[in-house]
Amino acid sequence: MHKLDAHTIAEYFDQLGWNYRIVDASTVLSGVRCLIPCYDYRAALEIRAGEPWVYLRVLLQRDVLPARRVTVLRFLSRWNQRCHQARLLLVDDCVVVQSEIASVQCHFGTFRDALSAVCRYSELVGVEVSVLATNPAASELYEAVEDARQNDYSPTAGRGVTAEEVDFDFDLVVNPMSSSAVVPATPTAAR
Repeated sequence: MHKLDAHTIAEYFDQLGWNYRIVDASTVLSGVRCLIPCYDYRAALEIRAGEPWVYLRVLLQRDVLPARRVTVLRFLSRWNQRCHQARLLLVDDCVVVQSEIASVQCHFGTFRDALSAVCRYSELVGVEVSVLATNPAASELYEAVEDARQNDYSPTAGRGVTAEEVDFDFDLVVNPMSSSAVVPATPTAAR
């Protein structure tokens, strides 16, 4: 087995037909274009090869304001409960999707799977993260929905919110599904 470095990662990208740029002996930069209806969302992708891990990171959002960090963390935490092969992280004031591969297990197949995972989650949550990180009204709405989910839903509870009033998927894009897996949407009652 040859040494795992930026040139090895470049070979994997060549096999996939992706554009990339080698930065140094262990770092390769590329990008991800998330195909979201009515929105062109592009994100930076960094791959860092080394011992004992190879890291694939997509930068979703820079400069998350301190006032929005708790909301963004709540959102990321909910997504991390159902993520596979990748995690959503708040690092300093940036949101990233990250996948790690043990260097000794890194080959084209595991690299492709990790790359698919970070691209998929970038597409699914990128716009929502951006909106929650920058839009106070959306952030407040998300917090209200999350608080209501954690409280008693009975009409006699302190907030008076019923389960039916908050039982919807908080999703800021029209259709986060890729075109290859289109599922008919369930109509939501007007609020």
